[in-house]
Amino acid sequence: MLRTVDPAIPAGTMSSVPQPTIVVDDELIARPFHFGDVDRVIEAFADPDIRHWHARRIDTVTDARVWIGYGHMMWLREQTANFAIVDADDRLLGRVGLHTDLAGGTAEIAYWVLPDARRCRVAMRAGRALTRWGHDQVGLSRIVLEHSTHNAASCAVARSIGYELEATLHSVQLLDDGRHDVHIHAHLHPGRYPR
Repeated sequence: MLRTVDPAIPAGTMSSVPQPTIVVDDELIARPFHFGDVDRVIEAFADPDIRHWHARRIDTVTDARVWIGYGHMMWLREQTANFAIVDADDRLLGRVGLHTDLAGGTAEIAYWVLPDARRCRVAMRAGRALTRWGHDQVGLSRIVLEHSTHNAASCAVARSIGYELEATLHSVQLLDDGRHDVHIHAHLHPGRYPR
Protein backbone atom coordinates (compact mmCIF):
# COMPACT_ATOMS: atom_id res chain seq x y z
CA MET A 1 0.00 0.00 0.00
CA LEU A 2 1.35 3.43 -0.91
CA ARG A 3 1.93 5.93 1.89
CA THR A 4 1.11 9.61 1.50
CA VAL A 5 4.10 10.66 3.60
CA ASP A 6 7.71 9.52 3.46
CA PRO A 7 8.95 7.27 6.27
CA ALA A 8 10.25 9.25 9.23
CA ILE A 9 13.37 7.06 9.28
CA PRO A 10 14.62 5.46 6.04
CA ALA A 11 14.52 1.69 5.68
CA GLY A 12 17.98 0.24 6.22
CA THR A 13 18.88 2.58 9.08
CA MET A 14 19.16 -0.39 11.43
CA SER A 15 19.55 -3.45 9.22
CA SER A 16 22.36 -2.05 7.07
CA VAL A 17 24.75 -2.14 10.04
CA PRO A 18 25.51 -4.77 12.69
CA GLN A 19 23.63 -4.29 15.93
CA PRO A 20 25.94 -2.15 18.09
CA THR A 21 27.19 -2.46 21.62
CA ILE A 22 26.19 0.53 23.74
CA VAL A 23 28.31 1.74 26.65
CA VAL A 24 25.79 2.38 29.43
CA ASP A 25 28.29 3.69 31.98
CA ASP A 26 31.57 2.68 33.65
CA GLU A 27 30.05 -0.60 34.89
CA LEU A 28 27.47 -1.70 32.31
CA ILE A 29 27.18 -2.25 28.59
CA ALA A 30 24.23 -3.23 26.42
CA ARG A 31 25.18 -5.69 23.70
CA PRO A 32 23.36 -8.10 21.39
CA PHE A 33 22.31 -11.36 23.04
CA HIS A 34 24.32 -14.46 22.13
CA PHE A 35 23.84 -18.16 22.80
CA GLY A 36 26.20 -17.99 25.77
CA ASP A 37 23.36 -16.12 27.55
CA VAL A 38 21.00 -19.12 27.38
CA ASP A 39 21.28 -20.22 31.03
CA ARG A 40 20.72 -16.71 32.38
CA VAL A 41 17.74 -16.17 30.04
CA ILE A 42 16.16 -19.37 31.39
CA GLU A 43 16.93 -18.17 34.93
CA ALA A 44 15.33 -14.80 34.19
CA PHE A 45 12.07 -16.31 32.98
CA ALA A 46 11.96 -18.65 35.96
CA ASP A 47 11.59 -15.52 38.09
CA PRO A 48 7.89 -15.08 38.94
CA ASP A 49 7.96 -11.29 38.43
CA ILE A 50 9.58 -11.41 34.99
CA ARG A 51 7.31 -14.24 33.90
CA HIS A 52 4.23 -12.44 35.19
CA TRP A 53 4.84 -8.94 33.81
CA HIS A 54 6.11 -10.17 30.43
CA ALA A 55 3.55 -12.98 30.04
CA ARG A 56 6.17 -15.28 28.54
CA ARG A 57 7.68 -18.65 29.38
CA ILE A 58 11.21 -19.68 28.45
CA ASP A 59 11.83 -23.02 30.14
CA THR A 60 14.36 -24.89 28.01
CA VAL A 61 17.62 -24.32 26.18
CA THR A 62 15.72 -24.61 22.91
CA ASP A 63 13.20 -21.96 24.04
CA ALA A 64 16.02 -19.59 25.00
CA ARG A 65 17.95 -20.15 21.76
CA VAL A 66 14.80 -19.49 19.72
CA TRP A 67 14.13 -16.29 21.70
CA ILE A 68 17.71 -15.06 21.18
CA GLY A 69 17.64 -15.95 17.49
CA TYR A 70 14.29 -14.24 17.05
CA GLY A 71 15.79 -11.05 18.48
CA HIS A 72 18.55 -11.12 15.86
CA MET A 73 16.00 -11.68 13.10
CA MET A 74 13.88 -8.78 14.35
CA TRP A 75 16.95 -6.49 14.15
CA LEU A 76 17.32 -7.42 10.48
CA ARG A 77 13.62 -6.69 9.98
CA GLU A 78 14.11 -3.36 11.78
CA GLN A 79 11.33 -4.14 14.22
CA THR A 80 13.29 -4.68 17.44
CA ALA A 81 16.62 -3.74 18.98
CA ASN A 82 17.03 -6.29 21.79
CA PHE A 83 20.04 -5.82 24.09
CA ALA A 84 21.57 -7.85 26.91
CA ILE A 85 22.58 -5.67 29.85
CA VAL A 86 25.89 -7.06 31.11
CA ASP A 87 28.54 -6.12 33.64
CA ALA A 88 32.32 -5.84 33.11
CA ASP A 89 32.60 -9.65 33.35
CA ASP A 90 29.99 -10.04 30.58
CA ARG A 91 27.50 -11.49 33.06
CA LEU A 92 23.91 -11.04 31.96
CA LEU A 93 22.01 -8.80 34.39
CA GLY A 94 18.93 -7.94 32.35
CA ARG A 95 17.39 -6.99 29.05
CA VAL A 96 16.48 -3.67 27.47
CA GLY A 97 14.94 -3.29 24.05
CA LEU A 98 13.14 -1.08 21.61
CA HIS A 99 10.23 -2.31 19.49
CA THR A 100 10.52 0.05 16.55
CA ASP A 101 8.26 1.59 13.92
CA LEU A 102 10.76 3.35 11.67
CA ALA A 103 8.10 4.55 9.24
CA GLY A 104 6.45 6.47 12.07
CA GLY A 105 9.71 7.33 13.83
CA THR A 106 8.52 5.79 17.11
CA ALA A 107 9.33 2.90 19.43
CA GLU A 108 8.32 1.22 22.65
CA ILE A 109 10.97 0.48 25.28
CA ALA A 110 10.87 -2.63 27.46
CA TYR A 111 13.19 -4.10 30.09
CA TRP A 112 13.65 -6.70 32.79
CA VAL A 113 16.36 -7.31 35.40
CA LEU A 114 17.35 -10.59 36.99
CA PRO A 115 16.65 -10.81 40.74
CA ASP A 116 20.32 -10.84 41.76
CA ALA A 117 20.92 -7.54 39.92
CA ARG A 118 17.96 -5.58 41.28
CA ARG A 119 18.25 -2.50 43.47
CA CYS A 120 21.36 -1.43 41.53
CA ARG A 121 19.43 0.84 39.11
CA VAL A 122 20.29 -1.46 36.20
CA ALA A 123 17.02 -0.87 34.31
CA MET A 124 17.19 2.88 34.88
CA ARG A 125 20.80 3.15 33.70
CA ALA A 126 20.35 0.94 30.64
CA GLY A 127 16.96 2.47 29.82
CA ARG A 128 18.44 5.95 29.85
CA ALA A 129 21.32 4.88 27.57
CA LEU A 130 19.01 3.08 25.13
CA THR A 131 16.64 6.04 25.02
CA ARG A 132 19.54 8.33 24.14
CA TRP A 133 20.74 5.86 21.47
CA GLY A 134 17.23 5.55 20.01
CA HIS A 135 16.86 9.30 19.66
CA ASP A 136 20.41 10.20 18.61
CA GLN A 137 21.51 7.21 16.52
CA VAL A 138 18.26 5.80 15.12
CA GLY A 139 16.44 9.13 14.90
CA LEU A 140 13.31 8.21 16.85
CA SER A 141 11.04 11.14 17.65
CA ARG A 142 8.99 9.41 20.33
CA ILE A 143 9.59 6.42 22.58
CA VAL A 144 6.79 5.09 24.78
CA LEU A 145 6.85 2.87 27.81
CA GLU A 146 3.76 0.86 28.77
CA HIS A 147 3.29 -1.06 32.02
CA SER A 148 0.54 -2.37 34.24
CA THR A 149 -0.61 0.18 36.79
CA HIS A 150 0.18 -2.50 39.39
CA ASN A 151 3.85 -2.60 38.35
CA ALA A 152 5.18 0.11 40.65
CA ALA A 153 8.83 -0.75 39.97
CA SER A 154 8.43 -0.19 36.22
CA CYS A 155 6.61 3.08 36.85
CA ALA A 156 9.51 4.26 39.04
CA VAL A 157 12.02 3.39 36.31
CA ALA A 158 9.96 5.25 33.70
CA ARG A 159 9.86 8.39 35.79
CA SER A 160 13.55 8.17 36.71
CA ILE A 161 14.63 8.20 33.05
CA GLY A 162 12.38 11.08 32.09
CA TYR A 163 9.37 9.31 30.58
CA GLU A 164 6.35 11.47 31.34
CA LEU A 165 3.08 9.83 32.29
CA GLU A 166 0.61 10.68 29.53
CA ALA A 167 -2.39 8.46 30.14
CA THR A 168 -3.97 5.48 31.81
CA LEU A 169 -5.67 3.01 29.48
CA HIS A 170 -8.23 0.68 31.00
CA SER A 171 -8.31 -3.10 30.68
CA VAL A 172 -5.57 -3.26 28.05
CA GLN A 173 -2.99 -5.79 29.22
CA LEU A 174 -3.94 -9.44 29.66
CA LEU A 175 -1.75 -11.22 32.20
CA ASP A 176 -2.17 -14.54 33.98
CA ASP A 177 -4.21 -12.89 36.76
CA GLY A 178 -6.59 -11.10 34.39
CA ARG A 179 -6.82 -7.74 32.65
CA HIS A 180 -4.76 -4.77 33.83
CA ASP A 181 -4.99 -1.04 33.33
CA VAL A 182 -1.84 0.37 31.72
CA HIS A 183 0.17 3.54 32.21
CA ILE A 184 1.50 5.13 29.02
CA HIS A 185 4.72 7.11 29.51
CA ALA A 186 6.54 8.88 26.68
CA HIS A 187 9.94 10.40 25.98
CA LEU A 188 10.23 12.85 23.08
CA HIS A 189 13.41 13.61 21.17
CA PRO A 190 14.86 16.55 23.14
CA GLY A 191 16.25 18.29 20.05
CA ARG A 192 12.93 18.23 18.22
CA TYR A 193 10.60 18.81 21.14
CA PRO A 194 12.44 20.94 23.71
CA ARG A 195 10.77 21.28 27.07
